[in-house]
Amino acid sequence: MESGIALPYPGSLEEGWEEGSINFPDVMEDVVDAYMQPLAKAMKHGKSLLDSGQLHSVKFHHISTDLKYCFIHSRCVPEEKRSSDSYALWVWIHKENGKVLTAECTCFAGLGERCKHVAALLLYISREVQLGHNKTCTSKPQQWHKPATSRKRYSAPRMSDIPIKKVKKGRDSFLAENKHKQKRSIFDPRALHHRSPMMWTTEDWLKLADATEGNWGILLYKVNNCSHCSPDIDHVVRQELVETTDQVTEPLTLTALAASVNERYPDQNVDAKCKIFLDELHISLEQSCLLSQIAVGQANNEAWNKHRIGRITSSKVGAVLQKIDDKLKVRNPTSAENLVIDIMQYKPPFKSKATQWGINKEPLARKAYEQRCRKEHSHFSVSE
Repeated sequence: MESGIALPYPGSLEEGWEEGSINFPDVMEDVVDAYMQPLAKAMKHGKSLLDSGQLHSVKFHHISTDLKYCFIHSRCVPEEKRSSDSYALWVWIHKENGKVLTAECTCFAGLGERCKHVAALLLYISREVQLGHNKTCTSKPQQWHKPATSRKRYSAPRMSDIPIKKVKKGRDSFLAENKHKQKRSIFDPRALHHRSPMMWTTEDWLKLADATEGNWGILLYKVNNCSHCSPDIDHVVRQELVETTDQVTEPLTLTALAASVNERYPDQNVDAKCKIFLDELHISLEQSCLLSQIAVGQANNEAWNKHRIGRITSSKVGAVLQKIDDKLKVRNPTSAENLVIDIMQYKPPFKSKATQWGINKEPLARKAYEQRCRKEHSHFSVSE
């Protein structure tokens, strides 16, 4: 400073901080632009931070009544990882002319005195000054003769133009009353044995009737913990025949299907066999669900490894698409051949000390993840 007085570090000032903007210096927008002029990109991101409400805990410190400098401190939530601690930042401003002398932030770019978080704080200060929030009510022009700008004005309608509806009663009245109420999702992410029992009321049946336009019915209603209860089959409105589905069988692996086609059509050429193979390559939805059950454990499951042979899995789709151009021609035959060898598993799978270490530590990682998530979610568990 020109007076030779060393100012204290803002973080060492534990007392004297004031909330609100009543004592802010007159920091104008042109002063902010002049200070942040070398970094126009930081100004743009700072405005985005301010508009999104990530700046908070703004405080003012006058340091001393004998000094013409002040500190303004705030915190800003990080954009990339909002769960992390907020950045602490402060600016040093001249009380009389509103000139910004220096600034600092705890982010990576904060030591440069002109990061986007500092820009957000300076823009906030200039907005408060423009709105007159740094002045007392006696120093502002009187406002009572001016009409409110935020209040929406309506023109007075004629009585004949106002619709008057008849009061609804019964079920229609109940549905009308609950139509505009805020709806809460009844989805329960917990396991079945952890869920609370759901009790159906008359209102629930009325909602079901309204949603299905009356086309609903009950297949079976059984009271919990009541072994002697049985459905009343003497009063049946309508009977229907229901065909039971056959037992779902495990789909063949690609290698087994190819061997079957080759054995059943020995006289056909390769192109014909490939066409037959593609025609028979079909898995129903039930078989897909069964396959997801028998393949639990993935790399440690033999069935999982067998069904992967010859299939372009999600981890290989990107590599396959990179091997062809826009005209569906192979870019690099050698690279494409190596990819086919990898998909068909003609060579043993890749193994290293690093991958084996990851496989061995997977149970510990799963346990640590489960313990961490249990702090935020009740009845959380991880299964194979």
